[in-house]
Amino acid sequence: MIYTIKIKCVGGIYLQEPFERTVEVQSKTSLDALHNLIQKLTGFDNDHCYDFFIGKNPRDCRNCLIAEDGFMVRSKQPMKTLEQVFPVPKGQKFFYWFDFGDDWKFEITLKDSKEKQPGVKYPIVIAEKGSKPEQYPEFDE
Repeated sequence: MIYTIKIKCVGGIYLQEPFERTVEVQSKTSLDALHNLIQKLTGFDNDHCYDFFIGKNPRDCRNCLIAEDGFMVRSKQPMKTLEQVFPVPKGQKFFYWFDFGDDWKFEITLKDSKEKQPGVKYPIVIAEKGSKPEQYPEFDE
């Protein structure tokens, strides 16, 4: 099964303009692979801790944390793939949190699902909005 997901940056200390990517991925994509995909899409240095969580909003990270390796897990059963995450419970959203100091948070929304197309290599970016956020902007002194 192929999921069409929207990855939208909803917070970060240096976020200046909207950033969204719509991507087709396999439903069995691991959360670790999703982390690596988001790193590639943003161009961030993979130099900080990260986690995924389900909550009502980006600040609701105290509940339902889910992780690839069991780190910071508070849910009853750690989720390891997208098909274990979706659909999220009613009234809840799925988030990726990178760099707990600069608080880069991305909302990940399932838009559609379909059968895998033969010969197609996933993931595929199918829509882009905004430029990549700058992880470490240079400031004038």
